[in-house]
Amino acid sequence: MEAGNNFTYQFAIDDGGSLNVSLPIKFCLTGSTPESDPTWESVTYTFGSPAGNLNGVTVPDSVRFTKEFDGDPASHNCKIANIAITTGVLYEGNYVGSSNISVSSPDVGSGKDKVKVSLNPPKAPNIHYRVIVGEVDDSDNTNCYMTDSSGLLLADCAGNPVEASGSDNGRFAIVTNKRGTGVATNPGQFYYNVTWVNTTESEQTVDVDFVRYGVIPKGAQAIHAAVFSPPFSGLTQAGFDEVNDEIPGGSADHIGGIVVPDGWILWVNYHLEWVGLGSIVYNSTTNVCEDADPYGEGFSITATVTYDGMTESCEAGAWGYLKK
Repeated sequence: MEAGNNFTYQFAIDDGGSLNVSLPIKFCLTGSTPESDPTWESVTYTFGSPAGNLNGVTVPDSVRFTKEFDGDPASHNCKIANIAITTGVLYEGNYVGSSNISVSSPDVGSGKDKVKVSLNPPKAPNIHYRVIVGEVDDSDNTNCYMTDSSGLLLADCAGNPVEASGSDNGRFAIVTNKRGTGVATNPGQFYYNVTWVNTTESEQTVDVDFVRYGVIPKGAQAIHAAVFSPPFSGLTQAGFDEVNDEIPGGSADHIGGIVVPDGWILWVNYHLEWVGLGSIVYNSTTNVCEDADPYGEGFSITATVTYDGMTESCEAGAWGYLKK
């Protein structure tokens, strides 16, 4: 999740679980002006010590660029540094941390002779991470799916709709310009859909919280919800349209206070777009659909449904590949 120059990684796990992940941070040197005989020597991104109550965070060594690059901004001279998080057992609660990054000034000279090095990101980013640890619940009443903006399930590489709950087999194509910047996706937008069946034998007031990676909300009212009486026919386009016409929930990764009668079904969807639009696409991104996992641009969303002190979660996502 991105806000200005702050980037946030969020995770949801069960009580008593642990987190073992590597967070990739990409830095790119895209050129310098004037390009002939630049007088600058190097520019360095340096990671500060991690702060916060989340233990087990290890920051990487500094990332350094020198003027010995090939001079072609379209080549995207990029480097990836990984923040490692290995927590051990975590118990119910919220855990947060941050790693601030500083960058040495690449600007030298003055006036017409001033050299300007082009970087992406142009300013040193601040990396934040949050882990939400909830109570374990083994219920399968919560299901989640990815669709396009028409409510159609995302397709796999064979063109078949991905019908399994919690799957990341859906694929999307990424369109880039000559500089390698992502300018569009196909499909152009996405919806994460989560359904929850109330089997508690009593009416429940339900909250739903989301954790996103690789996608951002589309619109001020990106989240909507609706409650359906049984029997429920699953994800249909008619039901999808009904959800979008019902309870609005803003775009802040939360919708709450939804009353669900016993036996009824809650359906919440989240309107999203790929975060890479307008940014340089990783050099390692494949142009073969079948290789998109893990050599593509992936995204994922986790919804945590909370009711009567209980929580249930479901994660779904998709993988992108370069359009040939």
